[in-house]
Amino acid sequence: MEYHIDIGERLRQLTVKLCFGRASVPAALMVPEPLAKHIEDLSATFTDGVTKKLQIDDHTIELGRSQIQCVHYTVQIPDGQGKDWRSGRIEHNGAMTVALERILVRPNAPRRWRRTRLSFSTAPGVRVSAPGAMLPATGVRKSFELLDRPPAWAGSVAFGTLTQSLIAAGKAQIRLSIVGRSDPATTAVLHTWITTGVAAITTLYGHFPVSDLQILVFPLGRNSDPVPWGEVVRGGGDAVHLYVDGTRSLAELNDNWVLTHELSHLFHPYIAAPDSWLPEGIASYYQNVLRARAGLIDAATAWEKLDAGFKRGLAQFASDRTLAVDTRAMMRQRQYMRVYWSGAAINLIGDVKLRRRSHGAISLGTVFNAISRCCMVSRRRWPARELMAKIDEIAGFDVFIPLYERYVIQPEFPDLDETYRHLGLIRVGGSLEFSDDPAAVQLRAAIMGR
Repeated sequence: MEYHIDIGERLRQLTVKLCFGRASVPAALMVPEPLAKHIEDLSATFTDGVTKKLQIDDHTIELGRSQIQCVHYTVQIPDGQGKDWRSGRIEHNGAMTVALERILVRPNAPRRWRRTRLSFSTAPGVRVSAPGAMLPATGVRKSFELLDRPPAWAGSVAFGTLTQSLIAAGKAQIRLSIVGRSDPATTAVLHTWITTGVAAITTLYGHFPVSDLQILVFPLGRNSDPVPWGEVVRGGGDAVHLYVDGTRSLAELNDNWVLTHELSHLFHPYIAAPDSWLPEGIASYYQNVLRARAGLIDAATAWEKLDAGFKRGLAQFASDRTLAVDTRAMMRQRQYMRVYWSGAAINLIGDVKLRRRSHGAISLGTVFNAISRCCMVSRRRWPARELMAKIDEIAGFDVFIPLYERYVIQPEFPDLDETYRHLGLIRVGGSLEFSDDPAAVQLRAAIMGR
């Protein structure tokens, strides 16, 4: 099925035509709650050319499997500057981003976007970005095919004033949109910054982890943090949203960890929210390792940043609570350091164990390379234990499941002493020193890649 979406010059009204083509007409369409208050002019056209008005009853549009060809409606986008990054609607400096659930009615039966396209027509000067795979343009329309993902997963369409470019990363199609009006100098800095971050990610195993990626960058005004917030969303496809102090230099942005952290989430399939210690741990580990590999920071600095993170995590650890419990309560208790850096410690311990047991043939990076080829086309959220079992299966021996059983479901902070001995990392007072033992030097260099 295909959604034909026309975007007016003012960006306030979207005219949508949902046509089923060769797909069977569903018995009903569901209207998500965020869309229900702003949908108007609902009607259907039939194969004989007749048009009939439709009604919404309890967020449902009954179709009755009749000879309907297309369903038509308009979406009114309310005025008001978007301030909440998580609101699903952001108005920013001449552009708009709107969540898919605020635009699309959907069939009541299918649980995933399956063979679904979004086709856009825009007023002059209006550009558009959507998740999924960008298709070859047909005339003036720009089309995207949503990946086969659950409709409940978050994803956004951006339109209006966008500065757009493609970033080369092997066979991957990475579509960068800088959202809103931006001067050429800022645009150039942001494009270079994103390109550098993408290159850093490919240092793990030589190619980008996903085939299609939508990147939305929002240049903000002055902020105390160069990159105050970022997120990865998977609805309809893989996407990264980044909120950036647009006044910062390239050096300041490259010195920040957020871009590498967010892109590192793409190394694994979507993980269940109660297990967020694992994806955040993977990203917190690699935000330092991969920046060292790319030459953005030196290896010693990367080890020091990891060690400082582990100390922050340990400072929030309470001996009567497991990591599983603290993760579920993380937002309420603000135990971010405990959760993120426990996960990072588990990944460092596991990476070192994989390398030592395989005499350097297997690492966490080689395992994620295998995962990128077998398991990234995921239509569900994975439990952490299942992904860790998959890591052990690919490696050929048990490393991560024992770590799960010791450090996730038991109230214990990851013990780094043995790992530090193998790495030749020595804590002296408040600083970190490095052994010149050849085996330790070789292991550190293998991880940091320099």
